[in-house]
Amino acid sequence: MIGPHSPDLHSQQTTSHLASLLLAPINSYQSVLTLLALPNYVPLLSAQPYVTRRTLAHAIVSSVLKNETVVENPEDVHGILELCQVLIREQPDAAPLPPGTGARRGAFNGSEREDVAEEQGWIARMVHLFRSESLGTQFEVRMCLSAEPV
Repeated sequence: MIGPHSPDLHSQQTTSHLASLLLAPINSYQSVLTLLALPNYVPLLSAQPYVTRRTLAHAIVSSVLKNETVVENPEDVHGILELCQVLIREQPDAAPLPPGTGARRGAFNGSEREDVAEEQGWIARMVHLFRSESLGTQFEVRMCLSAEPV
């Protein structure tokens, strides 16, 4: 049996197969909210390397935007933000900055800055789909966004 710290789990071939497995429901289901109902999806996604989590987060945001998925309740907002956290906050396993470049954490070169700006635009467009007809629920969704520790 392969344990969570097994080198086999993090081999390029295994990582590639797991990424394909995790991408399948994003591409198959009309709504990414279905991902939140899959009991092992979030833990399996969280165990993936940074690059895989980032690729899958791009696919999730893309699906939400393409399908104009309205997210109506705070639990789903939290779940979607958890799935996309790699795009929202700094990750401990992100590629380190090259030594001797004088760069500091948060400093980007031109192309990285453009990528971050584009991702921020995607997230902003997605947040506009977090809404509800009920004013009380809408307030809870907005509170969830402002209090979100992601």
